[in-house]
Amino acid sequence: MNSKIQYRHTITTLSLGAEEKRDSGDAPKPPEDNFAPARQALAELDCDVLIHAGGISFGQESHYISIFEKQSQRAEHVILWLTSPGGDPDTAYQISRLLQKRYQKVSVFINGWCKSSGTLICLGANELIMDDLGQLGPLDIQILNREEFGERLSGLNPIEALKSISAQSLELLKQQFLNVRFGGGLSTKQALEVATNLTGQLMSPITAQLDIMKYGEFTRSMRIAVEYGQRLAKSCRGNNLKPDAINLLTTGYPSHGFVIDFDEARESLFNEVSEPSENLKLVAKTLQPFVDTWAGGANNSAMIIDVRHALGVPFTLESASNQGNQDDEPNAEVTPASKRKGKPAKERAKNPAQSETADDDSGKNDDEPGQ
Repeated sequence: MNSKIQYRHTITTLSLGAEEKRDSGDAPKPPEDNFAPARQALAELDCDVLIHAGGISFGQESHYISIFEKQSQRAEHVILWLTSPGGDPDTAYQISRLLQKRYQKVSVFINGWCKSSGTLICLGANELIMDDLGQLGPLDIQILNREEFGERLSGLNPIEALKSISAQSLELLKQQFLNVRFGGGLSTKQALEVATNLTGQLMSPITAQLDIMKYGEFTRSMRIAVEYGQRLAKSCRGNNLKPDAINLLTTGYPSHGFVIDFDEARESLFNEVSEPSENLKLVAKTLQPFVDTWAGGANNSAMIIDVRHALGVPFTLESASNQGNQDDEPNAEVTPASKRKGKPAKERAKNPAQSETADDDSGKNDDEPGQ
């Protein structure tokens, strides 16, 4: 099945399938529009909302570009709802840079897991939006294990191994020195020499198992995370990272799955971490089942959609201006990507069926969501 059709069926035609069952008498009558609460909440938001649910893999950056090209208008602010186990760091960097180039403000909304390369995308954001279940993870880039099919190894493995060996060696050296110095009656110089030799002999079988080439591969992968992180922070309009955040993310946590929650993120890593607004919570509540389904998909599959496009609630200058007047925000006005098309967002939210019909008549590609 074409990937674009998958995205469309995930959101747009799900409610249509329920209506077909209702008409045939196979199912109880459902609500007229299961997505009406999300549409109404989306109409009240003066920003674009994108979803990336699933792995991060090569080629997904092209899908983001396709989304941008189809936007009749674009806000200055975007919220990327990101739920991901991680994936390719090169693609994560490109996605974050694309968002930086096309929007004045980038927010990343996290209400589930966002690990590894997902965390890397967050380094280029102006703001993180997290709830109590949102969790980031360390920047330990995963490397394919050549000895086990389909298995990946964390870039933290050799770092943690060397830390452990170093700590054990120092402790062993200390014990041997004290035993020889005070138990054997040798001088300090003689005791240190004997203790050093004993420690080397005891630890050499362990250090001999280290693969220098593999260690170099792991350290290079970790350097990729550091370099990309520094570049994303530098190109962000208003660096959102605390001074030692990248170093902490790459070497300061013990495991790939280590949970970095709201408090940890705000206190140790990012300057701007906030809770989701009521409207964003309502959008998330409505679409959460689809995000959860795709987030756990195999082979780094992902659902990447423009929520406004999928639900038929386009961003318009009128809705942004009205919202800006209510909130008294100076940056409400935006520069349109092209001439304004369609009805105001709130009107389309009230009558999504008519909006989808109008979109279909416009001659757009039917494979894309919400058209």
